[in-house]
Amino acid sequence: MFMTLTFAFVSFLFIQCAKDDSPSTEETGSMTIRITDAPADDASVKGTFITVSGIKIDGKSLEGFQKQSFELSALRNGNARTLFTGQVRAGNYSKVTLVLDFAADASGNAPGCYVLDNANVKHDLRASTAQSVEIDLQKSMNVGANSQSTLIIDFDLRKSIARGNTAVSQSSYSFVSSAELKNSLRIAAEESTGHLKGKVQGSLMGSTKVIVYAYKKGTFDASTEQQPKGAGQIRFAGAVTSSLVDQEGNYQLSFLEQGEYEVVLASYDQESSGRLQFSGLLTVSSLTSGLIPTGVTIGAKASVTMNISITGLLS
Repeated sequence: MFMTLTFAFVSFLFIQCAKDDSPSTEETGSMTIRITDAPADDASVKGTFITVSGIKIDGKSLEGFQKQSFELSALRNGNARTLFTGQVRAGNYSKVTLVLDFAADASGNAPGCYVLDNANVKHDLRASTAQSVEIDLQKSMNVGANSQSTLIIDFDLRKSIARGNTAVSQSSYSFVSSAELKNSLRIAAEESTGHLKGKVQGSLMGSTKVIVYAYKKGTFDASTEQQPKGAGQIRFAGAVTSSLVDQEGNYQLSFLEQGEYEVVLASYDQESSGRLQFSGLLTVSSLTSGLIPTGVTIGAKASVTMNISITGLLS
């Protein structure tokens, strides 16, 4: 009996050691994380550069990610940059963390995040003495085994950068507070998003700048949204995203999660400093049959075109 038990025990240890030494069979899925930008509204800004030094999923750094520096303001109108593509453990996740390096860019040059003005002067975006910041984005997601998941991060520069309030005396721009910065970013499963685009026309187009804002239907309150809020004194802070109408009248609202939206247009005068000064809300109508600005449905992977006519300026 003793010999039998001894043999069984030794066999058990051998099997366990073999299991421990065997390659992991943990199931994985492929994850891609991309980043885009909703444009800023300051004509004196030539470019906005950020440095992403890390990405975490539920607090764990993604293996294989490499520090990257790039011009964020170029990623608009549906353009996006791939930050990461790789294998992650299959399962459910609830948070993505973006780590920004303020101290140095990917080449080791200071600063890591900055505004480049039209005179080619760099403005350090640090609002404090911190060397970096972690931005947590809450997002429930499932990574299936042997499947592909793509996330899109929209970094809204209009909401995230303020004039002044900087930790660097020579800088004229800075990021807003950590809480406001978090609210300047949104994250979505790219396969569940669509786009809204079109042309804007009207007599005011030649004498003013026009911005198109997208709101979740039922969330726009004109009396509060017109008022500047926070350190950045941002108007229309509740908008999901926005688009500055170009000289040809084109606009594009990109990566909208599927659902129903209302579209709001506002008029701005451009100051000599390059900043846009709010003039007022615009009254508009749709030129596209079957679509109205107060209720536009965006489907997954859909591209919806709605042309808009400006009919007046609200006092």
